[in-house]
Amino acid sequence: MILKLNHNIAIILLLIVFGVSSCQKNDIDDILTTEKIQFHLKLSDNNEHLDKIETKSIGNHKVKYFLSDKQGNVLNDIFTSYDTQLQRITIEPVRPGQYELFVLAYTPALEEDGFIVASDIKHKSDTWIHFSKDNIGMLEDRSIVFGKCQFTVGNITSLNTEVILSNVLTAVELKTKFPNEYVRNILTKVSVSLEPTLVHNSLSVDGGLSGSVQLVVEDADIEHNSTLYTLPSVTADPVYFNIKTETINHERVKYQNIFVGNTSTALRRGVKSTININISNHPDANSGIMYVSSKVHDSEVRPKILQDSESKSVFYDSKQRSFIINKPLQISITDDNKLHTRFYSPLAVQNVGIWAKFPDFKEEVLIAFLDSIPAFSDAKFDILIDEKSVFKTRSNKYVSILQSNINNLHNAILSMESPDIYFEKIKTIRCDWRITFKSFGGNPDMPNGGPAGNWMGIRPVHIRESIAILTNAAYMFSSSGFETFLASFQGQLYGNKGKGDIIDVTTITQRFLNHSGYDVGLVYTGHGVLGMGGGRTWGVAQYVFYRHYMDYYSCNTIFHELSHTIGYGHASNMTYGIWAAGIADVYYVNNILTFPVNSQTHLNSASNPSLY
Repeated sequence: MILKLNHNIAIILLLIVFGVSSCQKNDIDDILTTEKIQFHLKLSDNNEHLDKIETKSIGNHKVKYFLSDKQGNVLNDIFTSYDTQLQRITIEPVRPGQYELFVLAYTPALEEDGFIVASDIKHKSDTWIHFSKDNIGMLEDRSIVFGKCQFTVGNITSLNTEVILSNVLTAVELKTKFPNEYVRNILTKVSVSLEPTLVHNSLSVDGGLSGSVQLVVEDADIEHNSTLYTLPSVTADPVYFNIKTETINHERVKYQNIFVGNTSTALRRGVKSTININISNHPDANSGIMYVSSKVHDSEVRPKILQDSESKSVFYDSKQRSFIINKPLQISITDDNKLHTRFYSPLAVQNVGIWAKFPDFKEEVLIAFLDSIPAFSDAKFDILIDEKSVFKTRSNKYVSILQSNINNLHNAILSMESPDIYFEKIKTIRCDWRITFKSFGGNPDMPNGGPAGNWMGIRPVHIRESIAILTNAAYMFSSSGFETFLASFQGQLYGNKGKGDIIDVTTITQRFLNHSGYDVGLVYTGHGVLGMGGGRTWGVAQYVFYRHYMDYYSCNTIFHELSHTIGYGHASNMTYGIWAAGIADVYYVNNILTFPVNSQTHLNSASNPSLY
């Protein structure tokens, strides 16, 4: 097992002996002569060996304690109690004399790992905690701390004694040194094995270590910076670790590095040893490419756009929230040399390469590779390169770039590519619609959407679905399959002048392809209206936003309003007629599985609590 960072826990027990009880002089040798004694447990910041404390209290530990007399015999007839909330041990009045207090605190899960904690103790030399299995591995999220103090109870009114509880376990810190961030991010595995060694397996009441058990670690996976814990060594010999690192770069080339490290000394109680794992000989040691793996997105807090909690001041502001329908991924380099990606997409995209063209360099160079960009993500990443950094060109050469270009990365022209099937579909979209989001007088912060005429305040839950609808519609209008289907209705569609105004169907998709885009809103149905459209304005009722995947009637509304935006009125059968109810809606629903956003499960909007 592998233990996460769990460092020195030092606990101070403040021993306070209160005033002597009042009694007759001739009875002094026969009765108790002190009031009760209290030990206040608290953590110390004394980090002499294991230099970080993660546990801020011993509230998650089991606490055991024994009191012995001068001869080391455990006094079981003395009434004691432990207050877990106050972390305070109380001992009732005792006779004058010399005593010793022993305290053990440990994580309860150790008992599941094979540790046995004795409760029937006669003498301080007895075993208190013992590991019972044939071999032991590295311990995960476990700790054992121990302390003891001697004190004398006599003709005094108070006594203050600090008792330091220190780590019983030993630690080995494995620190991986990377030649650059690229190698750090392509690291997929670090594993360790251990050459055979013996460690102690028992701790006595007075704190002595004894016994032995084989420490066994075989190809155990760890994080690239980890601290491993176990019991101290039996011998004084160093301990040797076999460490293996594995990487997979953006071209799916695997590389393995084997490293042998030792602790230089034995595994000593309460002491941390450090082994540095240096993989500077990695073949990608000079790569300047930024590699962002999905584990980086998953492990770090990344903001997202158009989430239900986003403010209307943001999603109604076209400077902050707008995009081109066939360019949902917005990429840029900020003035402080950060790569900024913002993604207006209901789906993630995989394996994205980002290329840069510098004014004084004839070829594009690959500056970043992201193995996944999550849906609706908004992330910034530090670009850490210098003149020694090497980049791949379009012609598959490896070059360095001038410092002048490094200093002016934000002036580079960026492009992206991805073999992702979803993104391949996006690339076929020939519409250049700019999409923005409008309130049209409604208020999304009000429970009823603050209706204003036929509009109410659109919320992010609707906006996300509008992106799915318009992405699919733009894909459909750009496809040869839809053109072929539409051609079969040649002569059946007519324009605003009535039935004699026959429309050449080849002009319909062209008008959509040439459209500038849409200001998207949410239609208020209280006046019997299900959709609104005209020019750049487009909006539908709430249920239409999440039923478009399977419902012809909802799609009828969508394409009715889209027809208005390219100039057709109700006198045309492009609105009330077979275009919206028989052509566009039928093709959309029947072919939804081939579209970019092909399932309601991507967004699950129907069950979203932010719906009105």
